[in-house]
Amino acid sequence: MNAWGKMLKEHDIEFLYHIHGYEFKLFDGKTGFDIFIEHINTEYVKLEIDVYWVAAGGVDAVAFVEKYGHLSPSIHFKDCVDTKDLVDTEVGDGCIDMLKVAQVGIKNNAEWFIVEQEQFNKPSIESAQISAKNLTEIRNKAANTTSHI
Repeated sequence: MNAWGKMLKEHDIEFLYHIHGYEFKLFDGKTGFDIFIEHINTEYVKLEIDVYWVAAGGVDAVAFVEKYGHLSPSIHFKDCVDTKDLVDTEVGDGCIDMLKVAQVGIKNNAEWFIVEQEQFNKPSIESAQISAKNLTEIRNKAANTTSHI
């Protein structure tokens, strides 16, 4: 990944690794993510944090974004009803503190806030509209409160 990231950077393209939750399995007392982060050159390899999959891996999504958000120019705002069953829901209607995620993203100059949802209890276009409205409100509130974090 370091070699790919270096090559891409030479062409002004960022290499991002998307978190999917399985990175938090333990290997001899370390998580796969710990091993990964120790071996990447963050000049060439950045993260694309997906807060849903961080939560699916058993890690506090907000704490993770606070620790590694400076390496994530884009953040996937994927919400869940609860962190036990991990059923998707519209952004801002679930259990992940999306306001705090947005505040950290803004503080770290994230370029993209990406909505992702794969499971729907209503028509997908309606869910997309709800998530877009909620994320806009969350982003606006975060932008007004970021200087306080």
